[in-house]
Amino acid sequence: MIEINKSNYKDYDFHDIIAFSIASPGAMGDRGAVVIVTSEGKVYHTNPYWGDMTEEETFQICPPLKECHFGMFGGGNIPEGWRSFYLGGGNLLVVNDVIVPQFLEITEKEVNQKGGYLHNKWLDIVLEIINVSPCDNKPEENR
Repeated sequence: MIEINKSNYKDYDFHDIIAFSIASPGAMGDRGAVVIVTSEGKVYHTNPYWGDMTEEETFQICPPLKECHFGMFGGGNIPEGWRSFYLGGGNLLVVNDVIVPQFLEITEKEVNQKGGYLHNKWLDIVLEIINVSPCDNKPEENR
């Protein structure tokens, strides 16, 4: 996972975002975090509420986020070509329509039938769909 901040966000290209999650400032877990996954399997993390990125800079690295206006439990206004999923505890996931059918098929098997929470599994599911091992996205300092 690549940490994005004010000093490096212009160094990366975010034109091929396939999914992203956002946690409200009061969410369970990493409150305020934005996690972005590209179609190449790159995973980025930033937190405009607790880090040094502004909300506007966050919109620059995740343009679809600027158009999102979430309801209390997901839904709300999502840009065309995307679908939102409520992850629980104030956490939301937005997935590009390109992978939604596969995402729904896997979540039906892995989450709904076996039990568990999508919050803990969404990243691995997205990476599986685009054929990238979750191990490839360990924090840079752990490589």
